[in-house]
Amino acid sequence: MQESNRTIGEIVAGDLESHLREEEEVFFPALKSADMKRKAGTGQSAEEGEKISALLGSLSREHDEVGTAIHKIRHLAQGYVIPDDACNTFVITYKKLEEFERDLHKHVHLENNILFVKVGEL
Repeated sequence: MQESNRTIGEIVAGDLESHLREEEEVFFPALKSADMKRKAGTGQSAEEGEKISALLGSLSREHDEVGTAIHKIRHLAQGYVIPDDACNTFVITYKKLEEFERDLHKHVHLENNILFVKVGEL
């Protein structure tokens, strides 16, 4: 199954890697800088505010894209229901996929509903 000539695995693996790198190397340092300036009473420039706003939009869209991809994986895996005759590798794979989905939902929830809301208040 492909979306825009990329497989679901490519969307999840590639996009998550790039997404996490962007958070760690660009977004979080920009937030730290804005917070330090706020605490110092100097405030951020309009350019810095626009950069953070653009990053928020981009990161939110990426959350939606990977969410769609992981839901497709769940659908293809038939809800991670393990057949009675499944081998141990199959069982472990489905359990790890389900664990990954839970962790991903938690990550997205914390960012979308807590972090991004707080960033909007800076």
